[in-house]
Amino acid sequence: MAIREKLRVLKSAQERTQQRAQASLKKPELKVSEALRRLETYDSSEGHFDRQERISGWNQEKLCSAHAVILGAGTAGNYLAAGLSALGLGRISILDTSRELPKHEDFLSFLCSSSSKAESLEEAVENLIDKSVMVRIDSMCAGIRSLPGLGKIDFIIDASSSYASKEGSLAYCSKNRIPYISISADSERCLVSAAMPGSPGSPGSPGSSGSSSSQYSLDDRMLLFEGKRQGIIPSGIAAGLALDIARKFLMPLKNDVMPDEEILYTLCSPERIFYGDKIKMENYEANHEAKGYSIEDRVLVAGAGAIGNFAALALSLSGFKNIDIADFDSVELANANRQVLICDRDSIKRGRRKAEALADRISRISGLNVSPIIGKVVDSEQELDSYDRNNGIIAVTEDFVRSRSYRMIIGGVDNPYARSCLNRIAVSMQIPYFDAGTDECSGAVRAYIPGKSGCLECQTGIYGIAEEWKKRKAERDSCQLNDKAPSVVTSNMIIGSALAGEALSAAAGLFPSLSAVSYSSASRHPLFVSGIGTAQKQGCPCSARH
Repeated sequence: MAIREKLRVLKSAQERTQQRAQASLKKPELKVSEALRRLETYDSSEGHFDRQERISGWNQEKLCSAHAVILGAGTAGNYLAAGLSALGLGRISILDTSRELPKHEDFLSFLCSSSSKAESLEEAVENLIDKSVMVRIDSMCAGIRSLPGLGKIDFIIDASSSYASKEGSLAYCSKNRIPYISISADSERCLVSAAMPGSPGSPGSPGSSGSSSSQYSLDDRMLLFEGKRQGIIPSGIAAGLALDIARKFLMPLKNDVMPDEEILYTLCSPERIFYGDKIKMENYEANHEAKGYSIEDRVLVAGAGAIGNFAALALSLSGFKNIDIADFDSVELANANRQVLICDRDSIKRGRRKAEALADRISRISGLNVSPIIGKVVDSEQELDSYDRNNGIIAVTEDFVRSRSYRMIIGGVDNPYARSCLNRIAVSMQIPYFDAGTDECSGAVRAYIPGKSGCLECQTGIYGIAEEWKKRKAERDSCQLNDKAPSVVTSNMIIGSALAGEALSAAAGLFPSLSAVSYSSASRHPLFVSGIGTAQKQGCPCSARH
């Protein structure tokens, strides 16, 4: 889309905004003028959306000209606002009827001091404007009755805990042929469904298979979430799935597949994920057997990138008390489309260390004292070069992990060698290691729990993969080598949240999944569990210890 056409679209939005000034939007003329100024100075070469624009078929202009409405500014609404701004959506309207002040789990809006959840969330996202250069945010302390005054809407996501809101928003979407997504969450579960009125074969549309919303009616199971406090882990997974569905509505890519049934993720069952008629809402009795580790123990989060952002956030608000974050890299503009907690204007300008920026942000949100470690995961200190030593980078080795008495490792690192090092440490120390990795449209979480599952070598053959990676590695730094790959916020939000979910399940005596929790945007069942390769292999050091 040419700049002139973008200006025309936003000027048209300005005229509509001025017409509804009485509808309680804050200084609408100023907001659109600021958006126009940003648009006039926008240059895609600056790198705001560079990583996602590397995805084949990606059309950033479609996102930049779209308008989304979020109903509900709770935990799920915070995830959605962060994700939509990271994607670069042109306009985001946030509606919430609550006048309550944000709580800790409202992780973005909690950092602001406006008079309501919706206004606080608007302020929080605007503070991250460097990574959403053409995004315009508006908020209203209002509900679905205000939808007609918002102008053209490309899709609505109802993230509220109100069944009445979901009924009304779905009816509005059905009448006006607007794509609709609903997410419901409590402390342990989330339910995601979608409807595309008038489009056969899409989720929730007439003719689609399996979806109970195909006749534009809500699933009665949503009543179980009425008024419930939204949990940080289920909300993150639900929001990530909703964002992926919304992106498919707006900008389909090759190999995209729409889910055609409701999706339930639950920490209350070892099966984790259910679809359509197979959804089970009952709770299982937790297993509080002695495990040798708990949420009170010290946890190392290795990697402060996109996965680490979401994993550390979820861990800190799920009961873990002692969290350290290790990373040696610095914040840069290219991270802005997915590392939503650390890419504020100041951190980008200063090139702040990711570990420091993330630890500081998580500490402010959670009230914990999260410690940063400027360190690189290696097998021995001798692997650090002069640049590392001169820049205060320490070696995160087995000796270091032992000296800090870590009882659990959460891995969000971006290369196979670092994964192999963390796996060796966990096997040698006999502590759990939860590993996650993503690409632009998929990801997986794997768990090594001593005595219960095989290590990462058993599951993936990580040592051989790491050796091959080292052979192919050029003289460039591993992070520089990897961060050029396409990447987007959705897969990292889903997998980072699921990573924290598996760690919580093991530590709190719930139901750790001994299978890989996986995500694929190219599947009609995008979230699934696979047990392939989780058993211990004969001859592996992890099996010899039991």
